[in-house]
Amino acid sequence: MMKKSKVLMMALLVVGICLGSCTGDDGEQGPKGDQGVAGVDGQDGVNGTNGKDGEDGNANVHHVILDMTGHTGTIFAQIVPELTEEVISNYAILYYLGKDDLAGTQYYSIPGPVSADFLTQVYAQTQLVQIYFSNYDGTGYPVTASDHLESLRIVLIESTPYTTSKSVYTSVKDELKAVGVDIADYHAVAAYFGLE
Repeated sequence: MMKKSKVLMMALLVVGICLGSCTGDDGEQGPKGDQGVAGVDGQDGVNGTNGKDGEDGNANVHHVILDMTGHTGTIFAQIVPELTEEVISNYAILYYLGKDDLAGTQYYSIPGPVSADFLTQVYAQTQLVQIYFSNYDGTGYPVTASDHLESLRIVLIESTPYTTSKSVYTSVKDELKAVGVDIADYHAVAAYFGLE
């Protein structure tokens, strides 16, 4: 029994020494190991649903088309109910004269020249638009059926709330120019405002 007790004591002594030697200060950090192998890419997630369409641009853009087929004379005058006092004061008003040329209908920004044929001046007042046709020397130009006038297109663009002290026309012109729209090009203006 004595032997067993010595063996047991020895065993306890060895365990005690082992346990005692495990305590103490930690050693220094070892060197950083090599980068592990990259894992396999996961599957792509499911595409989300499309968002709700945004609102259209300036809803306060109106388009008036007046028939000019068969017009003759040096003055064109027509009642336009859309030309209210408010519109004349607060909207930029763009005018385009449609003329059938060999290439189809061409739109000319007026006032100004219409091809090399004649000049135009435009006057608007409450509910009335007038176009005066003249030669390049200033004399009246009598439009005939052979001039192939088709229409007068009037684009009414309400000024934005941040219009400066400049005129409404100048402000709208500057805004359109900033986004790359040439106001002399009817198709560019119509496409920008969704009028076609």
